[in-house]
Amino acid sequence: GGDAAGGTGSGAQHVIVIDAIPRLVRSGGSSTVSWETAAADSCVVTYLGEVAFTGLSGEQVVDGITEQRTYVLQCNMSGGGALSRSVTISIVPAWRER
Repeated sequence: GGDAAGGTGSGAQHVIVIDAIPRLVRSGGSSTVSWETAAADSCVVTYLGEVAFTGLSGEQVVDGITEQRTYVLQCNMSGGGALSRSVTISIVPAWRER
């Protein structure tokens, strides 16, 4: 056995990332939510407290966005513990439209 990688950490680095592109949409528009993780055992993406997506990584298009939405990525990490991150999709104010 043996770990060929250098560094002083114990085991893999716990990383979770969630993003949305674009984060600013017109009312009724769509955005793509994507997330990826490292050293996670299980993950869910929730919206308003309910599970929207599942998986250690993924990409989902959400459409019909008419109000600000915050998606929260929650993961149980390998070795114990949990992490969460969130991303917010906002609506372009009407007065900013040309």
